[in-house]
Amino acid sequence: METNIAKLKKAIQEKLAPLKVAHTRLAHRNQRPNMELTLDTAQYQLVNEVQNVESAIKALEAQLKISEDSLKALVRNELELQEDIRIKSKSLHIDDELCKDLRSTIDYTHY
Repeated sequence: METNIAKLKKAIQEKLAPLKVAHTRLAHRNQRPNMELTLDTAQYQLVNEVQNVESAIKALEAQLKISEDSLKALVRNELELQEDIRIKSKSLHIDDELCKDLRSTIDYTHY
């Protein structure tokens, strides 16, 4: 689970560089003078690329949140199980050691 979270974080970081490049290209295109400031195929492709990368990052972030929530739930579950084991071990100790003398005095053959 931890490796999955690390891979997701790495994938998000790897997507940030292409997103920044696409944003920079769009910013440079928007700073062109009058006649060169046109909405051509390259402009549409850049906008599409930005949208695709942003949606991919959002999907990765959603998956990361799901994985982190799952990990938290697993850790909580582990702590609950450890506490349950501790209580049951203590109960077994009480039953085996402390009640042994009491049980040895009871005659079970009459029951």
